[in-house]
Amino acid sequence: MSPNLSAAHQRGQRLYRNGDFEAAVEAFGEALSQQDGDKIGILDNRCAALCKLEKYDQALRDARLIIKSRKEDERGYLRCGQVLVLQKKPEKALEIYAYGLKSLPAGHPRRETLELMQKKLQNGLMLNRHDPFTILPLEMAIMVLDQFSFRQIAGIMRVCKGWQRFIHSLPHLWLKMDFTGARTRVPWPAVRSYVRQSKGNLSHAVIKNLPFNSTQKSLEFVSRCPRIEHLELWVDHGYKETAALFRGFKQVKILVLGPDIAVPQDSFFTLLKEMRKLEHIKILNLTGPLVPLPPPDFTLGWPESLPNLRSIDLRNMTDDNPPTKPLALPFLNHPSFVERQMGYRPSFYPRLEELRLDWSPPKMSQNAFVDSDPFTSLDPDDVPPSLPPLRCLELRGLVPGRQALQLLPGKIESFRYEQQFPALHSLVINDAGWFTVGTLVHFLSTFKPTLRTLSLDACPRFKPTDFHWDDFAGTPELQYLTDLSLASFRDIEDKYATKLFEFFSDLKSLNLSSTEITGLTIRKFADARNSDSHAVPKLDRLIVKNCERISSDAVLYGREKGLDVVI
Repeated sequence: MSPNLSAAHQRGQRLYRNGDFEAAVEAFGEALSQQDGDKIGILDNRCAALCKLEKYDQALRDARLIIKSRKEDERGYLRCGQVLVLQKKPEKALEIYAYGLKSLPAGHPRRETLELMQKKLQNGLMLNRHDPFTILPLEMAIMVLDQFSFRQIAGIMRVCKGWQRFIHSLPHLWLKMDFTGARTRVPWPAVRSYVRQSKGNLSHAVIKNLPFNSTQKSLEFVSRCPRIEHLELWVDHGYKETAALFRGFKQVKILVLGPDIAVPQDSFFTLLKEMRKLEHIKILNLTGPLVPLPPPDFTLGWPESLPNLRSIDLRNMTDDNPPTKPLALPFLNHPSFVERQMGYRPSFYPRLEELRLDWSPPKMSQNAFVDSDPFTSLDPDDVPPSLPPLRCLELRGLVPGRQALQLLPGKIESFRYEQQFPALHSLVINDAGWFTVGTLVHFLSTFKPTLRTLSLDACPRFKPTDFHWDDFAGTPELQYLTDLSLASFRDIEDKYATKLFEFFSDLKSLNLSSTEITGLTIRKFADARNSDSHAVPKLDRLIVKNCERISSDAVLYGREKGLDVVI
């Protein structure tokens, strides 16, 4: 032992040699508390003892403390690397060794030891690494690569030249080109390279994130792949120029045109006629017709039938002047006219399951879905109208016609006006100018839903005080209601809230924000939580934001009773 070491330090070293590592750690801790001790040596010894006890986090702290205290002492880097290897973090250990070699001067006497440890660890890691593409059978290697996205495949190619050559030898990996999530704009030479690599056999192309000056050339290269089945264009480009490039594409099953491509309604008809295999079509900027046609000529140019179409998603996001008239899908709900004129009753949309029509700003004055058909002389009792086998119907900015609710198929899963209504358990209609008390009554009596959630916030034509909740008391439509929101109705007062208290025994959450209720409503619902009666609601949450007549005492009272009062 060195005579310069303190007694506690020497005792710690002796205990370490004898295998009593716990006692050694305590002795080294005592030595550190002394002012004249060899701090670096003590930390180094304690780090070794902690490693023996497998207390790696504490050991790592001591090693890093050595580095922080004296950057030109190799012991901190060696100990830190040792702990990281024991923690099975060899890559982190290599980083520490590299950092140490940068910190130690060239003539340092122990620099060679650090270099040796670094090289030994590197060699050990190399022995455990194998190129999967040289070991796996070709079929398995292809199965692995098939799990990666287009962007990931592009990253894998940058690993090494061997991987790049291997991936280039598999043409099927280049059948799908997707620039979603590209970190930078994709120049047209890259598009040309990908198209050439696929040998013009692209089946899937999602074109976005292009610089404007590359759009035309990029689309020209993509248009050389006539076998495309999935085509998405999210670029700023004129529709006429785009249509000219992709005219004659007969294999397209999925077509998406982004909001920067304005598609006239009559051109939409042409798209449907030319791409007869279409299953899904989504147009995010559908404008008015180039030449408005009077009824019934608006159906001119419409395909005779659309047997493959499963999904239609049409949106208009422009504030035209005069306003763009929402597109009416011909023969959607009046097949009897066709039967009368053509002698047979075709099914125009036999497989249509999803229909989304979104007009913004809203066209509230027009019935743009159902009853928008111009054939006003049609007798609705002649042949019962019906809709395609829809599973999902979404209407935004459009007023449903009188027959809309009656015509919906019994198997519909999602129906949305302004908010989602999935599986007929949730009805959320907020800020809808067309929604009235009569609409709600008609909806409940027609659909017979079992609602759990009902939200009717800020609907200007809906008067909650005119809706007779007692007409539906005990009915399946509202009997199991747990979440109710009636916000922003100034005619709601404590007396009205008492009616809600009487009718909804299962209610758990109630939103009466921006109403005229007072603290009496809070007290009533709070007291009910401790009631033994099963006929009153045990409310968990009461939302009363912007209710000016509620005092802080009432809020505190409700919270003391366990009611979550949100203000």
